[in-house]
Amino acid sequence: MFVVAVMAAIIASQAMISGSFSIIQQSLALGCFPRVQVIHTSTKYEGQVYIPEVNYILMVACVAVTAGFKTTTNIGNAYGIAVVFVMTITSTFLVLVMIMIWKTHILLVLLYISTICTVELIYLTSVLYKFKQGGYLPLAFAAFLMMVMFIWNSVHRRKYYYELEHKVSPEEVTEIVNRENICRVQGLAIFYSELVNGIPPIFKHYVDNVPALHSVLIFLTIKSLPINAQNEEDSFERNLVERLKEYIRANSLSSSAGREIEEVDKAWRAGVVHLVGENADEIHVPNVAKTTMFPLRVIEENLIQKLRRFDSLDIESSKFRSHQNLGAKGAEWSVILNLAFQSIGVVYGDLGTSPLYVYPATFSGGIKHNDDILGALSLIFYTITLIPVVKYVFIVLRANDNGDGGTFALYSLICRYAKVGLIPSQEAEDGEVSNYHLESPNNNRLRRASWVKSKLEKSLFAKYFLLFATMLGTSMVIGDGILTPCISVLSAVGGIKEATSSMTEGTEALFGDLGHFSVRSIQISTCAVVYPSIILCYVGQSAVLRKHNEYSSDAFFKSVPGPVYWPMFVVAVLAAIIASQAMISATFSIIQQSLSLGCFPRVKVVHTSAKYEGQVYVPEINYLLMLACVAVTIGFRTTDRIGNAYGIAVVFVMVLTSSFLVLIMIMIWKTHILLIISYVLVIGTIELIYLSSVLYKFDQGGYLPLAFAMFLMAIMYIWNDVYRRKYNYELDHKISLQKVKEIVGNTNFYRIPGLAIFYSELVHGIPPLFKHYLDNVPALHSILVFVSIKSLPISKVPGEERFLFRRVQPNELNVFRCVVRYGYTDVRNEQDPFERKLVERLKNFISEEYQFSKTIQNNQESAEKDGELDDTLVEREIEVLEKACTAGIVHLVGENEVIAEKGAGIGKRLLINYGYSFLKRNLRQTDKVFDIPRKRLLKVGMTYEL
Repeated sequence: MFVVAVMAAIIASQAMISGSFSIIQQSLALGCFPRVQVIHTSTKYEGQVYIPEVNYILMVACVAVTAGFKTTTNIGNAYGIAVVFVMTITSTFLVLVMIMIWKTHILLVLLYISTICTVELIYLTSVLYKFKQGGYLPLAFAAFLMMVMFIWNSVHRRKYYYELEHKVSPEEVTEIVNRENICRVQGLAIFYSELVNGIPPIFKHYVDNVPALHSVLIFLTIKSLPINAQNEEDSFERNLVERLKEYIRANSLSSSAGREIEEVDKAWRAGVVHLVGENADEIHVPNVAKTTMFPLRVIEENLIQKLRRFDSLDIESSKFRSHQNLGAKGAEWSVILNLAFQSIGVVYGDLGTSPLYVYPATFSGGIKHNDDILGALSLIFYTITLIPVVKYVFIVLRANDNGDGGTFALYSLICRYAKVGLIPSQEAEDGEVSNYHLESPNNNRLRRASWVKSKLEKSLFAKYFLLFATMLGTSMVIGDGILTPCISVLSAVGGIKEATSSMTEGTEALFGDLGHFSVRSIQISTCAVVYPSIILCYVGQSAVLRKHNEYSSDAFFKSVPGPVYWPMFVVAVLAAIIASQAMISATFSIIQQSLSLGCFPRVKVVHTSAKYEGQVYVPEINYLLMLACVAVTIGFRTTDRIGNAYGIAVVFVMVLTSSFLVLIMIMIWKTHILLIISYVLVIGTIELIYLSSVLYKFDQGGYLPLAFAMFLMAIMYIWNDVYRRKYNYELDHKISLQKVKEIVGNTNFYRIPGLAIFYSELVHGIPPLFKHYLDNVPALHSILVFVSIKSLPISKVPGEERFLFRRVQPNELNVFRCVVRYGYTDVRNEQDPFERKLVERLKNFISEEYQFSKTIQNNQESAEKDGELDDTLVEREIEVLEKACTAGIVHLVGENEVIAEKGAGIGKRLLINYGYSFLKRNLRQTDKVFDIPRKRLLKVGMTYEL
């Protein structure tokens, strides 16, 4: 019976879960819920659906409620409110249905209200009485869901009214179609919209950027009716064409009907293009995704040229440079001292507030002997001296990447010295960037460094291990940024946290905030102000405690004279609040670095200072940190458990930093082996002792940063793994030089005025996006530029070295290749428009290319003659470029939908189809990252089977 009862309870849960799926499906049709995937689980019975995303959310919510409430009492109170509220609302609607639709007799309606509704209201008041005993949960959850549904529905309605107000009239359609600059191409184009009356504005937006129209145009409206179901055909596209033919037969003259039907069949055979306005999730068409322009066809394997030979597109783009010395000037001392002063309030907040609670935590059970005070003081003195000062200030800060610190800075240094990156985009020309090369001593320890470098480059395990270690360190620092505000403020106000983490806290902020300040400024502020002040504070407290052992529970405030007690209390609280900024600002810097290396989903990065580089703010991360801080404070409530969690986060990052630092000492700095062993024996031993001590309290709150790190690492791994798979897919399916020449020279393709920019992250060759676009829109702009976005393992790329160009021969094709290089702290949506900078650099490239060709002429007489010709050609080509820009610039961005290939394992399907797709749907898109003008943006959708 016990087994039967358990199985019955499990099966019973399916009732409400299935009900949730059905309700979500209904909400989707009415525009009241964000789009999710709905799967029909039965071909025999209608209405049996499954929604993966909602299923996973329900699973996580069930686990969270069970772990939080633990007992059935509170869960029962919450369950009662949920059930009775639904019953009451159902009765309210039912009364309206009785009156308006069923037209029930008024006596029966009153009888229903006086009996059923009265019973339900009695139940409602009884369950609301237990609101504080768990009953608040369904109301809070309902408020959250209502907010999500209201936001989605409100914007859905606003979008519809916007399209209604900006619809294209039939007269405008006729005028657009009859324009002289519009060329008609073979094929059938279907424009999707939810607008029932009129032509949607997507039509005009498309024609403004691509002045080419297919021979047959269909404007298709998706409309949701307030009925339960409509029969769906097997093929949406075929059914649509058949219905169109029927319409032509019924509404056209018999003499013209046959010709029109023949035109439709001819256009259908030429190809069908589906153009949607990022709202086609409910359209049952193959390979349609949320794009502004999404062609239907997929790339056929026999059209892809998988050539392994080198051509002008497989070689890194180049730039003709003048031989100028790009050395940077040293910073003035006034600026350094100013930054040193500013760093005191940002970097050292945690370390500076530690005297508030270290002694109370150390002597929580009272002072047994005065010698214990000296022992604690010695432990504090040596820890602060060795870890924050010796290790971080004088050793780790040397391992900065052109002024930027953090775990990714260490990883980037290793990647530049050894090819341990997992994306095959390294090129020889990367080394020509002025700040790419590392200063490495050339001594007799080169053989040892080369041996370690060779082992790392040959080992796939080592490459993955370095990447995972970097992700773990980054995740721990972000976890540190969550725990720091919780524990600092609570400790300043209420008191106590773990001594072991207090003595070393704040040291990662020294390194992570390096982008905000400089090495010299942090060294000056540490040695001149912070270190002596903290040591003197601890020594003063020790003297007071030796004289008054009873002050151990509140040593800091007991040592403050009475008249200045309250001012000191206010200062302590304010200092604790400001202390939180240290790790928060370091978190922003590290997230920015993770983005450029493809290890974190896209978020908005804002530069907060036009004067100093590296000072950034990430709004999405800031809000997530705020919610996480509130959740941790509510969940743990006391500083004891938060202190245990904080200690693990801090010490883990310290150990990982030391591991990377040892590799840098061996390979890059080529440090003497005795110094490396000394570092490991002294610093490494201390950190391992701290690590073992904080892991001892794993079950007393220490699990939190590890759980949080695992969650963040899962997100980072999913994004990075699919990012690498997409890159390798494009590399395998790239378009060869010969194929590009054939396409551009094909007489079937129309050349239309304008400049088209194709975006990709592929460094070698032309991405498959180009061929896919032309298969569906056989029209090319007069000038084509293939832009590749490349991230280098350095912090910053100088602006004059960012754009690298190469021309596709012959010159008459007007096809260029451009590689745009960024460092991991460069922001891609700068104030200076990307579009204008690219056109200016292209003009400079054209001029420099001809100047370069003139200098390599072998015959002096022909050089003078050709020089006049070159000048004319340069002026003519720049004039063609300016005319193309005047005609219009269109940005074509690949909006790639990725799915797991057929036959893939369940792990791969979960990783790609669910994990990555969920992140991609809910985060920023490429056009937002590059600040591309909306009016000149077209997204070309493709499906990658990885």
